[in-house]
Amino acid sequence: MISAIAFNFGGGVNLSYVPSLLLVIGLFALTPFIKAQPIDPANLPAEEQPLPVAAVASAMRFAMPVAFVSWAGVSLFLSLVPSYLAATLHAANPAIGAGAVFASQFSSLAVTIVFRNLIPERGGIFGAIASVAGLALLVVGTSTNAWPVIVLATLLVGGGSGVASAAAFGIAGRVGRGHRTRVYSRMYVAMYSGYSIPALSLGLIEVHTSFTIAFVIVTAGLAIVTAVLPLLRAPRDRNLVRERDLAARAA
Repeated sequence: MISAIAFNFGGGVNLSYVPSLLLVIGLFALTPFIKAQPIDPANLPAEEQPLPVAAVASAMRFAMPVAFVSWAGVSLFLSLVPSYLAATLHAANPAIGAGAVFASQFSSLAVTIVFRNLIPERGGIFGAIASVAGLALLVVGTSTNAWPVIVLATLLVGGGSGVASAAAFGIAGRVGRGHRTRVYSRMYVAMYSGYSIPALSLGLIEVHTSFTIAFVIVTAGLAIVTAVLPLLRAPRDRNLVRERDLAARAA
């Protein structure tokens, strides 16, 4: 947004990035003033007791597709939606694309904070549905030149992706006891696969069809993954959630 505003004030393609560059340099300059807090050995957590491998695998079978869908929505908005709006609606002003990215990220932040106590399994499903619905509405909004629909789509993708991503990490943190390397390596594979594969697929399909058709096909693929999510919630994982909630109430 800062660069887009600078562009509109006459910064041009090159100078419009100077304010953001100065901001980043300023943030790096503050680094020496941030001191690490000393850790008292007496306050270190006790050694973790690993969960059964079957329980971890059951939880990750749900968390990884959720992470894939949530990061796919973020990736499409960061990398392709500004150019999509420019191509379909002739919205050449960079502030429009920057506004879409900013709104999606702000929505992600706000919704994640509001629904921070939502059970991860519910957040994963609802967030993925909202994200895919937002992508579908984006196609409708650009096809009909309806800006309110485009704004709603942006908020849905941002909020849904934020909730779904937080849910996936919540599940990973819950079952990661004694398996953190295994759990988080899988999570990062799922996340960055979602960040790259849908956008790459869209580009490859667009070469042979059109941007809109490619966007619809990729969105349909993400919708299929989302539709399967409820089937991936194994009873074993739901029992872990129930036991955790009962222990929290008792405490």
